[in-house]
Amino acid sequence: MSSLPKVDTASSSDPYLQIQSKTPATRLESEAQAIDAAKHLASQFAQETIQRDRERRLPFAELDA
Repeated sequence: MSSLPKVDTASSSDPYLQIQSKTPATRLESEAQAIDAAKHLASQFAQETIQRDRERRLPFAELDA
């Protein structure tokens, strides 16, 4: 059991607690799955890296992935 207090996100005034996930999370069951997921994300992030760096944009979308 976690010792952290439960927070009612629906009634919270903190905007960070009101963020809803766009897709359900997938539980990684092994190191191999974690490595595959990291490689997949890295390949997605790399597609726009050069353009994003050129435009000096921060990778907010990648951080939310």
